[in-house]
Amino acid sequence: MHQEQQNSNTSKMDGELDNGLVDNHNDTNIRNRRRLPYSTASVQQQQQQAAQHSIVNIIPAATKAPKETLIAIYSAGKYKANLTLNVLAMQSFMAGIYIASAGQLFLTVGGGVLGAALFPGGLIAVILTSAELFTGDALIFVASVLGGQVKLKSLIRNWTVSWISNFLGCVSWAYVISYLSNALVDMDAQELAVKVAEKKALNEMYSIFIKGIGANFMVCVAVWQATCAQEVAGKILALWFPTAAFVMMGFDHVVANMFLIPIGMMLGANVSVGRMVAALMM
Repeated sequence: MHQEQQNSNTSKMDGELDNGLVDNHNDTNIRNRRRLPYSTASVQQQQQQAAQHSIVNIIPAATKAPKETLIAIYSAGKYKANLTLNVLAMQSFMAGIYIASAGQLFLTVGGGVLGAALFPGGLIAVILTSAELFTGDALIFVASVLGGQVKLKSLIRNWTVSWISNFLGCVSWAYVISYLSNALVDMDAQELAVKVAEKKALNEMYSIFIKGIGANFMVCVAVWQATCAQEVAGKILALWFPTAAFVMMGFDHVVANMFLIPIGMMLGANVSVGRMVAALMM
């Protein structure tokens, strides 16, 4: 009988122990279930952050930082300084062609705001084809020389060749494409071409000089902003507004004048060759 009571007590203790283990196990499951939503949310948040980080690594920034832009300007300066003479001359000649074509478009649509809005196509072509425009190279070589990246003689070489070849490109377009084709006459733009040429060439020299500073400042802003942009669309927008702005403000861009003054002279403008050269040298 004593043995039966002991067995009964043992069974009762085992039952209580088993119940305790079961209860403890159940409590653990309940706590785990309560923590599960928080744990899942944390995992999901980490996955989202990882995905965003991956996207940032895959998609590059649309623009360069100012320091990176300056480094890119230096690289462009060193590249341009090492161009062979024939490549430099041809790329400069083509830059004159691009600007002259934009100048003809300006005259064809009657100038004004519409002409100013369409003129930037010339500078866009220059930048996207790596042509050598005298005014654009002014920014690149001044920055590169001051930064110790290229020598002064490289600046003089580039500016001399690009100025002369820009002029040859503009005059070639003016005579062969604009004048011989009678394109401006057919579009009733002859009178405007003469008026623009006389206004730009016969103005006071100090006025031409100051307007030239304003135009080249805006071109340098455009080239810097285009260098900041990584994509073609960004470069186009960066070039468009400063270029259209200097045309609307009535500034004198020396390379644009290399087309506008000669074509006006060909169509009857009362401007001498000497006066044209003096105006362009300003």
